Amino acid sequence: MRWLAVLWRGSALGSVLPAELHCTGSALLVQTSFAGTQAFTCPPYYEAQTCCLQHEMEQIWEKVEDMLQFVLRVMEDQGEDLKRAEDQEAAGFLEDDGSICSEYHAQLFSSRLRGFREARQATAKGVDILQGATMHMLCAACFQSSSQLKLEQVDNFTSSALLSLQDRMGAIFTEQVLADRSPDTQCSLGYVDALTAGISFPSWGRFSPAFVWQGSLLASFAGWMDRVLSLLMEVPGSLLFQRTLLQLLFFYAERPDSDAFQLLQGHSGAVLDYSSIEEEPEKLCPDAPRLFIFVRQAVPTDKLLQCYKDLQAVPAGVRWVLTNSSHVSAMSGEVKAKEQLIWRRFEARSLHGVARALCAAPAWVVELEAMDCKDAPHVSRLLTSPSEQDLRRSSWPQGVSPVTPSPPPSWSGLEEYVQAHAAFVQQSRSGAVPASRKALVYVCTAMSYCGGHGDRLNGMLGAFVVAMLAGRAFFIDSQRPVPLSLVLQPRVGGIDWRMHGSHAVLPAGFNFNDNLAAFESDPHVVLDSQEDVLRIVSNQRLSAAALRSHPRSARALGLTGPRLHMELFQLLFQPSPALSARLRARKLPEGRRIGLHFRAGDQMPQHWKDPPRHDLAQLEEFLNCAEDLERQQGWNATFLLFADTDKVREMPRVQELAAAGKLVLPEQTDGLVHLDRSPATLTVRGLLQTWADWWTLAFDVDALVLSHSGFGATALELGPLRPAVLGLGCVLADGSTG
Repeated sequence: MRWLAVLWRGSALGSVLPAELHCTGSALLVQTSFAGTQAFTCPPYYEAQTCCLQHEMEQIWEKVEDMLQFVLRVMEDQGEDLKRAEDQEAAGFLEDDGSICSEYHAQLFSSRLRGFREARQATAKGVDILQGATMHMLCAACFQSSSQLKLEQVDNFTSSALLSLQDRMGAIFTEQVLADRSPDTQCSLGYVDALTAGISFPSWGRFSPAFVWQGSLLASFAGWMDRVLSLLMEVPGSLLFQRTLLQLLFFYAERPDSDAFQLLQGHSGAVLDYSSIEEEPEKLCPDAPRLFIFVRQAVPTDKLLQCYKDLQAVPAGVRWVLTNSSHVSAMSGEVKAKEQLIWRRFEARSLHGVARALCAAPAWVVELEAMDCKDAPHVSRLLTSPSEQDLRRSSWPQGVSPVTPSPPPSWSGLEEYVQAHAAFVQQSRSGAVPASRKALVYVCTAMSYCGGHGDRLNGMLGAFVVAMLAGRAFFIDSQRPVPLSLVLQPRVGGIDWRMHGSHAVLPAGFNFNDNLAAFESDPHVVLDSQEDVLRIVSNQRLSAAALRSHPRSARALGLTGPRLHMELFQLLFQPSPALSARLRARKLPEGRRIGLHFRAGDQMPQHWKDPPRHDLAQLEEFLNCAEDLERQQGWNATFLLFADTDKVREMPRVQELAAAGKLVLPEQTDGLVHLDRSPATLTVRGLLQTWADWWTLAFDVDALVLSHSGFGATALELGPLRPAVLGLGCVLADGSTG
């Protein structure tokens, strides 16, 4: 296995222009772990001076180095896992009683080891292809060629080599699917069956691994290399991960009372519907006059506080919409009335949309960075007693604009989309090619970073919006930590989103993990793509930028409501039988319930690693806030406390409230886990419990006290309208899609 330590030398750094490289004699010193060092130069048919920036070329090679070092580390780790698996297989860790099921179950393990070995060999060849192809394409992108025929030959060789590799990975996957077919229904296993739930990735959706320009040299190379890396790593990674889950499945087969058994073995039974909690929206809309000032995350706190002081003379109908928790803390100590503050977990991408969600009556909006805070008299006059001159556009205070009404949506487009999607699924199941072959697949594999509950829900719902606007059928291929259909199922009468096998091919792909800016800078790259099938990895909220780019399609589909994500969630999902059984097993108190979500972040290092969120001492403020909320609503409520650490049980205040029957903690039957950060051995134990906790917050409590966390924020956004506050500062919370 090779790794690159790229050193620029010779005339590569001796260019007359410091920002450019000269091609004459330019070379890269490439170090390998086996053969020492080896110098490469661009082939002699490259001539003249490059127009590529030096720092961009260095960044590309740094990415190559990082990528190949990552591959090496992963393959070394997988090699250790392979050795342990081979030792277990040699020792006969599964008892063979001579039955057909025993033989089948042993095959599930041995076929994955066999497939992994073959995929590992293909990965090693692919690394060589990636290394050489990247060098060639970088030369081709930056230097003039004297032989177009030679370029075409190398390009054809690269494409053929990668397509051959793609075919091999696809064959390994197909062989595994065939080996997983149970010879008898008595031998079936829920986890194995779920791996192929829904339709298979269509054979005609395969994407030629051509290099596509994506706006900049670095972005183009990064996108191409990420796709090739997925092809190299995801099949072998998936096979080893599945083998681990199979071991857990058989371990918990002797523990039928555990959540892990219900999850992996498969549970049959009635599916629970959404709860009947009545909507009781908190009044976030101020009495007239109304001005919503939106404060972006990056605004310096001192600038925010100064603006607040400058605008204190403006009437009380001003609301400050904050997303940065430090802004909330700072403003909580300054404002005279807490109702002046509104917290959102996610920045509003549509100021008018949020304002419309909060207020049916006329209002004004402004971003803090766009306004002149010292112009308080003008702002005050506009809100209270505007003259005819004040209402003219040219006279509005800097950055301030009236909230525009939203045209009524037309739901006929959405009905047509659901029907077209159903036809796509039906034709694909029958082996036919759908009339429209356009599809988009949200992907979460054993080798991809997917995020926690909030990140995944945001990624899936945002991808769904993109698919609808682009006229594409929408699918989810999420295998980590278990197939999503073991937890959430397609909604009856909604969209059947189940698909498998996307990780075994090389479709056109986009990776927006932790990179919302990349999508917002040019959403048309995705929305207007002509590829048949697109594959998206994302933990971001893509919805707002997508809707802005296609407003007519958004209106035709009815995607203009303030609670769009809630509507889409209910179109896509319902709890699986296993999750439904877990939800029915809860012992929720009667009467009013206030749900508290407290996220400490770093207090369970034995289960996952996470940055700190809230200090344990701050839970006192959450509990005080819940009591204030209870008094304001005139309720006699029970508090349901959900936390990511068992340490909250040791706190005297929690013990006191629990002893009095005022506070209830969920039964931690299988432990606390983080959906993305905990190892599989822990995740399968606590996955149903974690989803049940989230479902309770979303659909079974009358009010919410939240942490600055996507887990609780998505529960607020996707559940019915209810009073909700941020625990620190007891600031009113907005759950509109924004």
